[in-house]
Amino acid sequence: MSKEIVSNTYKYIVDESYGINKDGFIAIGTESIVYKGLKTRASGVLQFSCVLKFKPKFQMIDGEKVNRLERFKNEEWKVFEELRECRSVVRIDDVIDDLGDFSLPCEYISGGVITSESYFCVIEEFIDGWNLDEFCREEFWKLRKYEPIANGLSKKVEYYEFSSEEKRQLHRTITTIINSNIKIKFSYL
Repeated sequence: MSKEIVSNTYKYIVDESYGINKDGFIAIGTESIVYKGLKTRASGVLQFSCVLKFKPKFQMIDGEKVNRLERFKNEEWKVFEELRECRSVVRIDDVIDDLGDFSLPCEYISGGVITSESYFCVIEEFIDGWNLDEFCREEFWKLRKYEPIANGLSKKVEYYEFSSEEKRQLHRTITTIINSNIKIKFSYL
């Protein structure tokens, strides 16, 4: 088993210096498991950051087994190519359908390992910064609190440190606000 994905021009590895657990993990999307990667020229000279999106090759949709790799290559990738010049769309650099002997332990999936038999990889440009969820929590909603510690000093507590009950209460409050704003907007139409 290998920790490297090889294409004609580049080699890709998971950037294990990135993330909270230093395992390269970024997030789980609706259709993929996302890791920060390092893209190195086959000659070994240049190295760039990238995103490695591991997508299941097959998916059950309405009781039917759908070839996600085929659908991605024939439909979705073409849409991304059409939008390549749009600044708000992340660029796809490559699609690797055969990961070779690459394997990656992953606690987020059934079976616990990403392999060539079950997954393909979409290589995208890496744009450092917050994702939409982080932006909303940290900047738009400013989801943080301050707790007194001693001598009139306070400690900042970030959203990810909130208790489960605090998070549930906050989600209920935000949902109520969003729903009431939607009703207000519709009433003005």
